[in-house]
Amino acid sequence: MQKGMRWLITLSLLGAALLCYAMGSEAGAVSLLILGAVFEGAFWWRLCSGRRSAPRADGKR
Repeated sequence: MQKGMRWLITLSLLGAALLCYAMGSEAGAVSLLILGAVFEGAFWWRLCSGRRSAPRADGKR
């Protein structure tokens, strides 16, 4: 996947989480707060599980 598309998806997850948190706290809907937590978890998972480059043959990255 291209790097730009990966960042777009990651930031979209954060936006969806924030939107769910805002709507859930205003309406008192627990399901939206839970959904926000799921989106936030997916955001952090994608952010922290970036591709790690394999070491090159000469030992440099």
